Amino acid sequence: MNYPINLWPDGSVVTEDGEVIGTHDLIDGAIWTFTPADGSESILSDAFMSSFCEKVHMWWKAKCA
Repeated sequence: MNYPINLWPDGSVVTEDGEVIGTHDLIDGAIWTFTPADGSESILSDAFMSSFCEKVHMWWKAKCA
């Protein structure tokens, strides 16, 4: 993977190690949302892809700590 957090066209959110950690969605073409693999509701959102990916990365690092 090229980045710490990768957004795949099928909606998967994948770490640089290839682990699928959840799903993403783009609501109304404006807001990115993240739902963890073990969750049923989105827990993070952002209007900008780069800051969205950073939020997901920080969440993942905290979860793995």
